[in-house]
Amino acid sequence: MRLRDLMKQPVYTVTPADTAGHARQLMRQHDIRHLPVVDGKDIVGLIAQRDLLLADDDLKVEIVMSRDVATLPPDATAREAANLLRGRKVGCVPVVEKGQLVGMVSEMDLLELVSRPAAAVQGHNRHDQGSPSVTHARSRGRTPPAH
Repeated sequence: MRLRDLMKQPVYTVTPADTAGHARQLMRQHDIRHLPVVDGKDIVGLIAQRDLLLADDDLKVEIVMSRDVATLPPDATAREAANLLRGRKVGCVPVVEKGQLVGMVSEMDLLELVSRPAAAVQGHNRHDQGSPSVTHARSRGRTPPAH
């Protein structure tokens, strides 16, 4: 199955200047555990619910976000996404097409896929294993402030 068939939309995002409190509120409001951190159209980080566990509400997102973010295109397979999540020990992958953030796929989305009856995924090539088209987004010269 392709990520375009699994990805969640719309994608809620935060900026590096947003606060941990704002990120926490968005996660609660939309019942999500991950938010891409964007600067304009560029993905510069990712913040997970666990990153916010000990963060004060007024702490800036850029201080607690993960900076090395791998993305996949919508035509990547669920297997590629699962391998990426397992290999990088992350809980989600942003889906990017032509430089535009178009969706998110989480480990929960993949678990839901494997728990579906076979008839629900019929018509999708479950054996497709092409090579992953992973893109890495890195922060643009920013160094996180010291803790």
